[in-house]
Amino acid sequence: MFALGMYGKPLTAEHGAPLRLVLPFKYGYKSTKLITKITLTDHGGQGVVADTWPYYSQTGDIEAGYDHPFDFPGVTKKISGGEITEY
Repeated sequence: MFALGMYGKPLTAEHGAPLRLVLPFKYGYKSTKLITKITLTDHGGQGVVADTWPYYSQTGDIEAGYDHPFDFPGVTKKISGGEITEY
């Protein structure tokens, strides 16, 4: 789904003008902000988030592995995967 506007007004540059891909199942910070090119292929890929932060699955679930919190550089914490209820 693509968006050309928000709240009845054209998109601003901050919100991905002139065209933004809307991914209702993703958090806003993980969602695509700006469309610069569309390439059609016959195979899928993991994408930037999965390549950069491999502890997220394609559906956004947390995979087992290690977390690398931005607020503690150089510190890792083992995570078991699934829903985090305590951190």
